[in-house]
Amino acid sequence: MNLEEQCSNLYNLVYQRYGSAYRFQKETGIHRQYISRLKNNPSLANLWMVAKVMNMKVILKPVIKEGEE
Repeated sequence: MNLEEQCSNLYNLVYQRYGSAYRFQKETGIHRQYISRLKNNPSLANLWMVAKVMNMKVILKPVIKEGEE
């Protein structure tokens, strides 16, 4: 599963659990912009922020840069 798919799945889970991004913000204290960012700008930072709040584990393969071990 790639980053975009994980962000999309988490976006859907937030709406299943909270019903709206506003309610997510109200109950977690994390700004609702992070939810829209999952959809509009999938990034590892946004994925981690929301997953952490929802007490979910995010499993991603580490990216090894060329020249590193």
